[in-house]
Amino acid sequence: MEDLLEELANKNRPDLNWTESVIDLLKLLKLRWSDSARGQLAQSLDTRVGPDGSPQQNIALHRAVMKELAKTVNEYRQAAHQSSASMLVPISN
Repeated sequence: MEDLLEELANKNRPDLNWTESVIDLLKLLKLRWSDSARGQLAQSLDTRVGPDGSPQQNIALHRAVMKELAKTVNEYRQAAHQSSASMLVPISN
């Protein structure tokens, strides 16, 4: 999953420090990154560490977003694999 993000960053926003900064990660993903947007995202990901906008919350939120992205990518890959496997039909003679 990080390979996909790295490729996206290299093509579009090589200036972003998305591996460490939740703000840059959200910018890379073209998501809202304001304090209020990060607060809402933290709430939806059940990430309650420190006050909104604090370094502690930003670090925890970065981890939570990366974990959610990894989960989504894995689900997508599994669905794609199952879909392609179901397209394989045995040929009978």
